[in-house]
Amino acid sequence: MNSKIELTHPVCSSILCSILRVAGLIGLLTLFAAEPSYSYSWYSGASVGSDGTVYGWGVTDGTPTTNMYHVAYVTTTLTSPVKRRQATLGQASAHNMVREDVSLPFDEGDLGVYTVTSLNDAYCYGCLCYFIPIGTRSSASTTLPWVVMSLRTGMPAMVSPDDSAGDAYYLAVHTKYLGTFLAVDPVGNHLWSTGVEIMGKVYPSSFTGITFKRQLMTRRVYKGSVEVTSRRIDPANNYNDTDTTFQDTDPQSGGSRGVVYDVDAPGIGSDSSDAPGMITRKRDNFREWAYFNGQVVSLPFDWFSRLSVVKPSTGYDQLSNGISGDNTADTGTTKITWNLQ
Repeated sequence: MNSKIELTHPVCSSILCSILRVAGLIGLLTLFAAEPSYSYSWYSGASVGSDGTVYGWGVTDGTPTTNMYHVAYVTTTLTSPVKRRQATLGQASAHNMVREDVSLPFDEGDLGVYTVTSLNDAYCYGCLCYFIPIGTRSSASTTLPWVVMSLRTGMPAMVSPDDSAGDAYYLAVHTKYLGTFLAVDPVGNHLWSTGVEIMGKVYPSSFTGITFKRQLMTRRVYKGSVEVTSRRIDPANNYNDTDTTFQDTDPQSGGSRGVVYDVDAPGIGSDSSDAPGMITRKRDNFREWAYFNGQVVSLPFDWFSRLSVVKPSTGYDQLSNGISGDNTADTGTTKITWNLQ
């Protein structure tokens, strides 16, 4: 957030700001009409970094329209909301324009509105005056939200009753159970899926508008032990889940008391061309973040899903339980080999 003031100053013109040159002559100086005036500005700003660091800055811009010499000054202070910590640098100065940046690290006991105050002024050596009055200030603020993420899965767990995305989850898989189950998708296909609920504890708890983005980091699909799909996704360009349909972004909805949610149920099924007895396996690694206004407000959260199904001679696919640790989801990452070795 920036707080910016920009004014047009009619006094400090280019002829007054020019240093008069005397070449051995002492005489009457005639001042011609001043050239058009120029604008100057001073402002402060604040933002939250991806690791929870709060940044503040102050700018004084006294740049003239012609090649004259001004000196801009700024002193910037960033103050935390709870512990009243402050980050302040000494007065900075520069030719025409100066910027001073300060920061405070994330502190889970010091959340809320951080304020930035800058002391701004600028001096002209032509008119020998401060054309931004001494004591002029600018200010800005930013609220530090932070989300601590965790995961729920496994029978007989169900989507949390305060998770408003539960109805959308039910329409997608025809159940509100988490864990591994035979799901029916909206067009009637039967797939084995592993339902998960990502929970985000929001600090401060009243902060609304938190959303989730999830990246598919790696995926391997096998027929038996033969790899048929290998995907390594470019993390900078692939967000395979930015749809808020399956997200509850209000930390107070349903009595959540500061929790937001994201539900998912990655699944797999055999192909129609597969012979009976063919085992299809999928190993997925995901990475997820919480966002606010386009800014990351959580640490990266890794979780995985792994499933193996076998095609019977008749009926729906069945789980294949021949590999220890298969058919589950959890935090962290999974090996993406067919046998998890």
